[in-house]
Amino acid sequence: MKAFKKDWWKFILIIIVSSFFNMALHGLLSPLNSSNTSYFEPSFFVENGILIPAVIVWELLAFGILALIYILIQDNLLGKRWIKGFLYGVSFGGLYFKNICRNLKLNRFVTENINSYM
Repeated sequence: MKAFKKDWWKFILIIIVSSFFNMALHGLLSPLNSSNTSYFEPSFFVENGILIPAVIVWELLAFGILALIYILIQDNLLGKRWIKGFLYGVSFGGLYFKNICRNLKLNRFVTENINSYM
């Protein structure tokens, strides 16, 4: 918690930069157009034209919560300052990657091999 009081601006900068890169990569890999959003009826956000602001708020909230968790547990993590952050980031990155792989619609052979390791 001492680090947050001293370097609070770093946490805010990390949240903003992480959210920006995540949204940029999602924009490159799956652009928002009507052909890939959903086969169901449009949501409240799409109907009112506020999908992009809702996504921005969600990204800032998600990365803000991750940063808050790190702030609360960083004193109990092993290693130096940057190693703590790196290991924390890799652990949550691994969880995100695992959930992405779980939702992929692959052929039976690939699905069985991926799920056997998770």
